[in-house]
Amino acid sequence: MNVSDKTNEELINRVKELELMNKLLIESHQMEINEHRQAEEKLRKSNEQLEATLNELPVMLFELDCDGRIIDFRAPRIDLLYLKPEMFLGRTVNEIFPDDVRLVINTALSEASLTGRHKGGCYSLQTPAGLNWYEMAISTKVDPDTRQTHFVVIVNEITERKLNSDAMKTTLSLLNATLDSTADGLLVVDREGKIVKWNHKFASMWQIPEEFLLCNDDALVIQSIKCQLIDDDQFVDRVNYLYSHPDESSFDRIKFVDGRVFERYSQPQRIGTAIVGRVWSFRDITGRVNAEAESRKLSFAVEQNPSTIVITNVKGEIEFVNSKFTELTGYTNLEAKGENPRILKSGVTTDEQYKNLWNTISSGSVWEGEFCNKKKNGELYWESAKISPIMDEKGHITHYVAIKENITKRRQIEESLRKSEAFNKSIIENEPECVKILAPDGILTYMNGAGLRIIEADSLDPVLGKSIYSLVVPEYRDAFITMTENVFKGKSGKLIFEIIGLRGTHRWLETSVVPMLDLKGEVESLLGITRDITGFRKAELKIRKQNHELVKVNAEKDKFFSIIAHDLRGPFNGFLGLTEIMAKELPRMTMAEIQDLSMILHNSARDLYNLLGNLLEWSLIKRGLVTYHPSAIILATAIPESLSLTLEAANRKCITVKMNIPDDLAVFADLNMFQTILRNLANNAVKFTQKGGKIAISAEQAADHFVRISVQDNGIGVKKQRIKNLFRLDVNTSRIGTEGESSTGLGLIICKDLIEEHNGQLHIESKPNNGTVFGFTLPGK
Repeated sequence: MNVSDKTNEELINRVKELELMNKLLIESHQMEINEHRQAEEKLRKSNEQLEATLNELPVMLFELDCDGRIIDFRAPRIDLLYLKPEMFLGRTVNEIFPDDVRLVINTALSEASLTGRHKGGCYSLQTPAGLNWYEMAISTKVDPDTRQTHFVVIVNEITERKLNSDAMKTTLSLLNATLDSTADGLLVVDREGKIVKWNHKFASMWQIPEEFLLCNDDALVIQSIKCQLIDDDQFVDRVNYLYSHPDESSFDRIKFVDGRVFERYSQPQRIGTAIVGRVWSFRDITGRVNAEAESRKLSFAVEQNPSTIVITNVKGEIEFVNSKFTELTGYTNLEAKGENPRILKSGVTTDEQYKNLWNTISSGSVWEGEFCNKKKNGELYWESAKISPIMDEKGHITHYVAIKENITKRRQIEESLRKSEAFNKSIIENEPECVKILAPDGILTYMNGAGLRIIEADSLDPVLGKSIYSLVVPEYRDAFITMTENVFKGKSGKLIFEIIGLRGTHRWLETSVVPMLDLKGEVESLLGITRDITGFRKAELKIRKQNHELVKVNAEKDKFFSIIAHDLRGPFNGFLGLTEIMAKELPRMTMAEIQDLSMILHNSARDLYNLLGNLLEWSLIKRGLVTYHPSAIILATAIPESLSLTLEAANRKCITVKMNIPDDLAVFADLNMFQTILRNLANNAVKFTQKGGKIAISAEQAADHFVRISVQDNGIGVKKQRIKNLFRLDVNTSRIGTEGESSTGLGLIICKDLIEEHNGQLHIESKPNNGTVFGFTLPGK
């Protein structure tokens, strides 16, 4: 086979393949045409069926474009349309419907445009058939030509359903109002124990939050309230029994832990003959149960009362007497009924008293008093009675009730007590010592004649019912009050104190007090026996003062001898030693040594002179020979003049002395005494201040027209314990100065005595190594 033949054969085969493919394509196209025709037929039939279905549906169908314009609608009933059919097409919702309906539809369209659907919008329209209610559902679709969103609105006429719903709401509202207005708590459950209904009273009575009831689980609610019940097992058992016997009814009482009592009534709920659930009714009868119990107690109390109880009608005829009446009078219940209380009349109680009694109770008031009555056997007895009217709700008297107590023995005891009290009073009134009875806070309730004479009262009236605390001098008042308060705590007491009588006389008294107890054993008042010890006290104080003076004199004597034996002897020994040196060594001494020795002699002589001066001053003070001649002293002048020698001693120790004295400040004092005080205090400051130290002397106006003068140094100071002993003669307080200067301590004692002579005071403030401040006050001018 040549090349040409081979090529033709290939072409023929290729043609055959093409013819085969073409045939297959023609057959495939023919099948598509047939299937398309079949699909169109199915679509036609489906559209016909949809059209038929839509025509049969009792709903209206609207299609709206994106602007809310109606482009198509179907309505099976023309009478349900708001307007004629031709008035819908091509118009918008806003053009057709009234404002309220337009608002509902537009709101629904807005929601559908966002979510793709809306359901449940309701509105009403006036149609030829009347006022109709409509419910609409909206969905969206996309127009295949314009690709814009259209709305498909299905409108269903629900007038009948709306009317039925409103009627049902009215019925339910009435039912709920009835349930909530009832005084009982109501609970309805279905056959499975699920809560169907309850009223607010039920939730309140059982103290259950209403949101908890919304769980509708009866078992869960029962579990939550069991803790309130006394017998919770019995409660649950009864519930379970009734649930297992749905046709039975039940009634019982439930007792609560907090004292409440409920009545519980339960019966099946039926619809026709079918049992669909159970109704529980609870009533709070706590008040009624308590009232019944109280009534039983009162009845028992009346019958068993130890007092006589009589009840009469308005005519005075006896209707009730208790057993105590029979026991006391001898008249039985049958004998007394229908009788007038006059059967007990003894003749001792006057007709005027009976008339007053009747007028009082018939006017609606309560009468109280005492009777002497007669028993059935003729024996007389005394009664204390309280008779009250009983009134109805209109205020009309229906009965009288008399509660009476047999006081025959009490009257006998009272008579005995009256005689005993008269006897005791006679004894107490004639008692030579004071007898008093006090209530709390020192209130006087009784005092005999001896006591009234002590406090200088002519009678009991001016002091009765008043506190006697004010009669006690302030120094002893707190002790007296404490003693009185202790008595009312059940303690006895004794006290020596001073009083000032109503006429100003001072007296010293010694009292012993004990508590007086009432029938319950509690302290009721204070009983005190007091005697006047003024004479004895004055003698005792005089002896005590004399002893004190003797001790003081002995201390002063010892101090004087101590100074003579030690402080005076020391300077003399030094003086003798120096003169002995001069006698033996003078020819061989240089002038400088003689001058130093002379200065030492001078200082010793000066110290000795000052000591002798203090001793003389002190001696004169103790013997009362110091004369007191006060005059006005200008401090700015007098202080520097008084301290000339002191300033020289300060200069020798290189001590700086500063003075701060107002020019016009003056004191009213004895000049010699003033100078003695100032010199002693300033000398002390120099003596106990180191070389190069500082001393400040100042004066200022103080309170109560006094002037305060202070001497302050920055020396070695004084310990706290030494300060306490500076003015005691029986303690040695002398010490050596910073340069070996001697000190007796007598100067400060003299200063204190002289300052007190002026009614002033001496103050000391000091700390070791921080200096000392001596301050004193003198009367200002």
